[in-house]
Amino acid sequence: MLRRILLVDDEESVRTFCKDVLSRDSFEAVAAASPDEALKLAAASRFDLFVLDVNLPGMSGFVLRQKLKALPGGHAPVIFLTGADIGVEIEIAHSLKGEKLLLKPVAAADLRRAVKVALKLVRAEAGPMPEAMDRIFGIVARDRESGVLTAVNGATVKRVVFRDGKVAFAASNDPREVIGQAFVRAGLISEPLPL
Repeated sequence: MLRRILLVDDEESVRTFCKDVLSRDSFEAVAAASPDEALKLAAASRFDLFVLDVNLPGMSGFVLRQKLKALPGGHAPVIFLTGADIGVEIEIAHSLKGEKLLLKPVAAADLRRAVKVALKLVRAEAGPMPEAMDRIFGIVARDRESGVLTAVNGATVKRVVFRDGKVAFAASNDPREVIGQAFVRAGLISEPLPL
């Protein structure tokens, strides 16, 4: 299913950059230069995600969020972009309602990650290892999920490929790694009993 994203920023370079990055990931990215243009587009068509600049001409991104959410089908998640200096960031943080805030200039990888998390195409988890791994593996097994888990702890990188809740492949760049113990604790694999 093609996911549609409405990008609203008054800077043409930001709109072009975001549109190019998201189009390469097979999203349909539609750009608007003003809140009025965004509201017309959103009234005429459904979007799965809104990416809004905080500082727009005529109204803030927060006011635009309220107007978009009031439209039929305007329940889509929101990601905010800002080029604000550090003194304004705290004020901005108070206006967020669980949405993600990306600072300009935004890196392509950060934009991709935020969009995929907002659209629930990927899930971001955090916590101390190995406890977080045990919890995540348990969820994957219980819900029979498929996908790739990448876990980073300092210089150690672990990758696990799951298919229908079962481990299809696992690797680590640390030769001392005991990733199999986390699989055993989560019930994804079992150790053979000693004879």
